[in-house]
Amino acid sequence: MPDNNIGVGNSTKVGSTTNNSKFFKRTMTSKMNGATDRGTKIVKKNEIDKNTFLRILTAQLQNQDPFNAKDGTEYVSQLAQFASMEQITNLNSTMTASSAYGLVGKTIAFNSYDMYGKQYGGVVQDVIRQGDNIKLEVDVLENGKYVPKEFDLKDVSDVINAPDQNYNINNNINFLLSSSLIGKSVEVVLKDGVYSAKVNSVYKDGANINLNVDIENKFFKGEMKPNKGFSTEKVGFNGKYAGDKATALNLRYVKDKDIYEYSFGDEDKWNEYKEGSEVNGIKFTLPKNKPSNDVQWSATIAGITKDNLDVSSDNILVIKK
Repeated sequence: MPDNNIGVGNSTKVGSTTNNSKFFKRTMTSKMNGATDRGTKIVKKNEIDKNTFLRILTAQLQNQDPFNAKDGTEYVSQLAQFASMEQITNLNSTMTASSAYGLVGKTIAFNSYDMYGKQYGGVVQDVIRQGDNIKLEVDVLENGKYVPKEFDLKDVSDVINAPDQNYNINNNINFLLSSSLIGKSVEVVLKDGVYSAKVNSVYKDGANINLNVDIENKFFKGEMKPNKGFSTEKVGFNGKYAGDKATALNLRYVKDKDIYEYSFGDEDKWNEYKEGSEVNGIKFTLPKNKPSNDVQWSATIAGITKDNLDVSSDNILVIKK
């Protein structure tokens, strides 16, 4: 009888499940790492660039059979293809830069936001090339004034083809929204801090929308220092102050009573302070651990001037009911 197992030894089995699984595992691992099982980088379809092309050509030259070398005309043809690819790459780069320069003077919105969650945008002032990277310079409002800021061209989300902001529909909508704030209280950002103000009127100044407001109070936040007794615990305060003169904030811990007391300006008038309560618009942040002795902390709040000001609608931070 013919032996059906001829050519198949006990030590190596053709089609062995074990060998197949090892080969499959190694192949899958290589693909997951972006390379073949020999370490060669895997390039996806339509992702071969000029550098990849040159590496392939170099590998062909290094690994050709010296006794059966390829015809030189074939390499000349491949070099011509390489030169053509280089020209196409440069053309694409030039076209990208050209489209970027076409955005100068136009209003652009970006997929980027400031610390308040407000989307960045503005009129493009300049185009900056940094190698293959192209950036747009736009004047944006930060801390109450316009400053130049650079954004990547790829971050552009919208292009508003409206060179005259006076006729921009978004600008007109903004004016209507600003007008609805008349008579309401808002929080407005000025150079020296955040204020609470009441809106009197709204008007347009060219492309700008301004609000006339009455300053009501200023928001303060700070740390208090111990001036009597000893404590390493941090004590702070935050809130709003409407006084036109500077005032002292005082907080103390009375060991015998096991309570905290506060006073404003005059240290002779002390009142018990309940954690989390607001006194004259101010809240105190108490120590995490109660002191082991009597301690007093203090800080000074500057007075404010209740001016009538004109502010940009971009400076409005919060709208109060």
